[in-house]
Amino acid sequence: MLEPTPFRTEQLRLETGERFVLTVDADGMPAWWPNLYCQIRIRERGISYSAMRAYMSAVCAFHNICAELIIDVDARIESLELFREEEIATLRDELREKRRNPTESVKNAHWKSRLIAVAEYIVWRCDPVIDRMVLDDKRLPEARRRLEALPKRLVGKIVVKKNTSKEGMDEKTEQAFLDAITPGHPTNPFNKRSQVRNQALWRLYHAGLRRSAPLILTGGHLHLNGDDPYVFVPRSPDDPNDPRADEPRNKTLAHSVSLRPDSAAILHDYMVKDRLTYPGAKKSKYIFLSQESSEKSPKPLSIGAVVGMYERLREKVPGIPADFAPHMVRRTNKDRMGDAAEEAGLSPSTEQSVINQQSGWTPTSETSLQYQRRRLRRKGNQLAIVMQDKATGGRANG
Repeated sequence: MLEPTPFRTEQLRLETGERFVLTVDADGMPAWWPNLYCQIRIRERGISYSAMRAYMSAVCAFHNICAELIIDVDARIESLELFREEEIATLRDELREKRRNPTESVKNAHWKSRLIAVAEYIVWRCDPVIDRMVLDDKRLPEARRRLEALPKRLVGKIVVKKNTSKEGMDEKTEQAFLDAITPGHPTNPFNKRSQVRNQALWRLYHAGLRRSAPLILTGGHLHLNGDDPYVFVPRSPDDPNDPRADEPRNKTLAHSVSLRPDSAAILHDYMVKDRLTYPGAKKSKYIFLSQESSEKSPKPLSIGAVVGMYERLREKVPGIPADFAPHMVRRTNKDRMGDAAEEAGLSPSTEQSVINQQSGWTPTSETSLQYQRRRLRRKGNQLAIVMQDKATGGRANG
């Protein structure tokens, strides 16, 4: 019996705190094959809930599109007939559309990810059927050929351009950013109630933390006294006590991040003064709380709220670029660390080790090179001028 579409995803929270993507049919009942696939193949990858949801949303869209086209997925897989060229073309077109707004298309990277997810799901469904066929079955070679060709037919040649030009902020943009997060500053676009909290949050981003990292911090992770204030960024996924549907997850290794004295002071003042004014603050272990908190239900700040804050900065603050995002602030931090290492006379290998430790990267990681594009470009420009001066003997043209 066919399970009624449309399929959709829901969140299932396990007792361990793990978030699992549950696929349900039109009647709200769990859909057999998608959930088995998620349990056996997707869950074992240890990816974030949002990434798991993206995979299963693509699988749901595939089933829903096939239902609209009156394609019996189970029958096609059991017969290994799979899909005709015109059906492949329709699937590709439909999977490119935004499901909530079919008149718009997703970007190539998102489209390709959807198609890869669907191709992997179909291959996984077909593998047991192939395995059940006896070796002398005359259909076996053709079935294997069709299955091997499916991913290439479905995904096609989608060009995804990697943006290698993303850089940290220049001095002017950085100053506009620091002004805009200062409480009471004329360019601060946020309501007075949240300005102190927001400044404390963004000072942590300015110190190099990833977008989710400050959202999982508790009071015990802050070490703000003494001559070397720092914050410890833990790695604690699947917290059963985290009430957020989209749990923030630290993707790096657990690590310590040193703080400037003024940033430590801002965090201290927020903790001992402003944070306590949020309803239910004493009942929550998390540092950053939502304005929607109540005495009975204190709510930690969500990823969605942070995304909204960055959108507001882009829209309201003069001098903030249209592509301003958490990683731009993080890249700026790596540029500054590189400059400081150079001024301190550190060797390149020591500089890399220090940046890796402060960023939660593995000791041999070369990720910092991707984050320091502005600094490296600037140094390249300086080197080019020096070489030109040597070639011309310092003489001007003309």
